Amino acid sequence: MRELNTYPERFQNFYRMSRECFYNVLALVKEGLEKRSTNFREPICPEERLLITLRYFASGCSFKALSYYFVKGHSTVRAVVHQTAKVIWEKLQPKYMPVPTTAKWMQIADRFHSLWNLPNCIGSIDVADADGMFVTVDVGEYGRNSDGRALMNSNFGRALQSSNLDLPQPRPIPGDVKQIPFYFTADEAFPLKKNIIKP
Repeated sequence: MRELNTYPERFQNFYRMSRECFYNVLALVKEGLEKRSTNFREPICPEERLLITLRYFASGCSFKALSYYFVKGHSTVRAVVHQTAKVIWEKLQPKYMPVPTTAKWMQIADRFHSLWNLPNCIGSIDVADADGMFVTVDVGEYGRNSDGRALMNSNFGRALQSSNLDLPQPRPIPGDVKQIPFYFTADEAFPLKKNIIKP
């Protein structure tokens, strides 16, 4: 870390984040990453916890490989990454990826209509808005499961099925008077539903 701090471009390449951005994120999550000292050992400091996790996010390398670089046990690295990711989500999600409100869904629908001529469309599953920005994420499904199954097992999928997403009420599309529900577009891997269509 000390060597990388001397060379901002190396820090950026290694962690996929500038030092300034790193310290901004650290300030937001530091409290949740602090651990108490014990009689047996000193805890890993919040800065190093975040660095380990960011390197994992940036590289996708194994916990074992990270353990060699950071000189920690691989089970320790695994625990640090899991704990830190949870803290990052808990601290940053409400501000940077809040659950969309009805007004936000309407804004997304208007943007889809103006950019892509898709009236009442409120997302493209894997839930990106008209500009390709993620609106919601649910990470953790195993790759061997189908996309449709992953969707229905996710918090988002369950909320969609139980009508708990605060979606706008159906409205007519241009040139028609029939009330059409707001919907997400998806590919052939996903099932057709009231609010999921395949263009």
